[in-house]
Amino acid sequence: MSRRALRHILGAFMVMCAVVASSATPAAASSDPVPAGSDDVYVLSSDERAVLEQRFVDLGIDSEARPRLLAQLERGQLPDSATGSNEVRSWTEDRDGGTATIVEYADGSRAISGSRPLGTDDSGVIVPYAHNCESQDGAGIWIYGPCQIYLEDLISYAGFTTSWRFSLVDEVPNEILRADSDDCRVFLGSVSECELTVNREVPIPGDPAIARLNYTAALLDDLGSVSGSMWLEVLVDGWGINWTNPPL
Repeated sequence: MSRRALRHILGAFMVMCAVVASSATPAAASSDPVPAGSDDVYVLSSDERAVLEQRFVDLGIDSEARPRLLAQLERGQLPDSATGSNEVRSWTEDRDGGTATIVEYADGSRAISGSRPLGTDDSGVIVPYAHNCESQDGAGIWIYGPCQIYLEDLISYAGFTTSWRFSLVDEVPNEILRADSDDCRVFLGSVSECELTVNREVPIPGDPAIARLNYTAALLDDLGSVSGSMWLEVLVDGWGINWTNPPL
């Protein structure tokens, strides 16, 4: 599976802090697809088609590719976005007030990895709003979040909410302030694992603080299964957001 990395330069005042966004498919997938032309065809229900049509819109998938992808799924073949095969292009863009990397594949499917800021409405419910996930909390101290780190493609979505502190002040350590609200979804099957863990909140030399979400889902019929992982890593001298998808 292909892996790509994007390093965001955060400005001269943050020379010690790097965001590493490794763009990968949101699901490492395992399947034994039914060959084209096989009589063993899964017929998508009207509800499943409606969900996938909305996914097409959410991911910005070209209208010409949509019927091909539906037919592909009914033949028991995963989209390229779920296997990481046949990548044709990728780019980074502003999305939902945050930054996202979009990967497009030969069959027209897409995968998106990114982070987006979250706010709170008058009722206390967390909602997206436009800012850069950063606020200054005194000279040389920055608070990030709450932000949602997420991975998604045509058939799966996973993410969690987190906040963290980056400090250039010796007396104030870098720290994971929050990690919760894990959200794992699969649109053709069921989630079997959605586990968010934090190994420590404050890093020490050689042992970073990590908030990690692992997920696994079983897909319908011949489509197999998918899995993925994402994490916030806070080090003594910096921090990073990473996505990776080891094969099952």
